[in-house]
Amino acid sequence: MKAPKVGDRVQATAAAAMGKKLATQRYGANAKAKKLSGEIIASEGSGRGRKWRVRWDDDKIGESVHSSRVLENAESVEDIEDDVVMDERDSDEELPLEELAEAEPEMEEGREPTSIDRDPLVVKGIKWTIVDNLVDIRYIPKQRAHILWNRTQQLDSESNRREVDYFLWSFPDKAVAEILECTTNSMLKSKPSSIPVSRGELFKLLGFLLALTRTHSKRRDLFSVSDGLFPAPKFGDRFGIHQHRVDELLQHISFGKVVDGDPAHGILCFIDHFNKCREDSYFPSWSICVDESMSAWRGKDGNFCSDGMPHVTKIARKPKGVGAELKDAADSETNIIIRLELQEGAERMAAKKFTDICQSKGTAQTLRLTEPWHHSGRTVNGDSAFASVQTAVELKRHGMFFKGMVKTAHSGFPKTYLDTVEYPERGDWITLAATVQGHCIFATGWGDMARKNLVHADGVSGEGTPHGKR
Repeated sequence: MKAPKVGDRVQATAAAAMGKKLATQRYGANAKAKKLSGEIIASEGSGRGRKWRVRWDDDKIGESVHSSRVLENAESVEDIEDDVVMDERDSDEELPLEELAEAEPEMEEGREPTSIDRDPLVVKGIKWTIVDNLVDIRYIPKQRAHILWNRTQQLDSESNRREVDYFLWSFPDKAVAEILECTTNSMLKSKPSSIPVSRGELFKLLGFLLALTRTHSKRRDLFSVSDGLFPAPKFGDRFGIHQHRVDELLQHISFGKVVDGDPAHGILCFIDHFNKCREDSYFPSWSICVDESMSAWRGKDGNFCSDGMPHVTKIARKPKGVGAELKDAADSETNIIIRLELQEGAERMAAKKFTDICQSKGTAQTLRLTEPWHHSGRTVNGDSAFASVQTAVELKRHGMFFKGMVKTAHSGFPKTYLDTVEYPERGDWITLAATVQGHCIFATGWGDMARKNLVHADGVSGEGTPHGKR
């Protein structure tokens, strides 16, 4: 622009005037194209570092300081009026049909319709409509989380139960015999004179490993009996197990039998026992959360050697990004994990249950993680790895509700429309509704610092209780 001065009328893009985050929140995809006008009220600095303070016409933006390179000369009203060419016909007069046809742009034959030609509220044949009135389809929770003790455990009152009782409840008892058998066979194969491992030794080993997570000492130092300013914890005396026995058990511990062609068979059997134990001994609340976990691994990779971990997952964004990836379901009230699924190779995952009826692997995983509680009316919450219109539809077909944030799996979701909605204030929202395969599904856009799009099958389209963010 020409050399600015105080009093000049200027304009700039919303992204430059407000910052990218606020502009995107308010104007969506038009943040870089939307022009804002204002007046220069003061100059700050001198020389090449001089900047200009602008008071914008929109009171909600207020004032901001910018360099001259982001400002443009605003056209005066007279200039705009000179550029307007008025039709000789009166503005109220209707155009003939022939001129209407000429004025309406036609799409060239053979050309595929672009996003401009399409209705942004019609996606993959799904018609979305804006919800103007208050819609309240909240599910009234009736299930309360509680432990299902067996007959022997029920004899003890809650006040008499110890921490170890809850650990034994959570550990799959049906897997213990198989662990003892496989570990003993491995020890005898290596050294025929080895002493078979007992049930008590197994739980002492597990207790030692849990205690190991609470200390930063080396494993050998934990068995020391030396005194000093910081005496060793003397794990050998406390757990009643010798250091050499611990080393031997850790070398040969096995959670299941090894099957040719399936090196992960042993741990998969243990996970099946764990899932069955949770299904039989725990009653989850009305809300279930599905997510992913990583079990860090620093050993050998089974892709390059025969004695490595069968399938090593590498995710750079994770704090511990190398290891075994697990998809899991947890109770939203108690944070207790109630179901696990080990992630294997692409071919193995494609052969699992529900993949034949679901195009999305996230949908199939959600159905598998929540299978014991289908048709219970519970609500499932998931992140973008699970969230999609298909997930919401399939869960509703299986008697459950779903809520989740949509990012990449947006097939059938009105993402283009929601990305262009302008949110005047942070926290504003818009709700759309559609009938998909006979089920009512909702899409909500929320204007936070970065806009968020959610798909859900229940909820309230009105204002909720304010929630303070950390």
